[in-house]
Amino acid sequence: MKLNLADKKVIQAFFNKTQSESRCFISDGLKLLATWGEQVAEWKDDQIIYNTESKKTKQILDQVKSLLK
Repeated sequence: MKLNLADKKVIQAFFNKTQSESRCFISDGLKLLATWGEQVAEWKDDQIIYNTESKKTKQILDQVKSLLK
């Protein structure tokens, strides 16, 4: 799965702890959710906890982590 600009904006909103939504992702500021029902990541205190339950989520997380660099 390749992230488009709208998805990247939602991920950035999650990093900034703000709300945003795209076709694939929803950020409520504390959690990053995939629209297919999986939780991708969440804030715990000042750390991001990643969810790696499925292969699809792991691929997305790899892309998300590359945005942090």
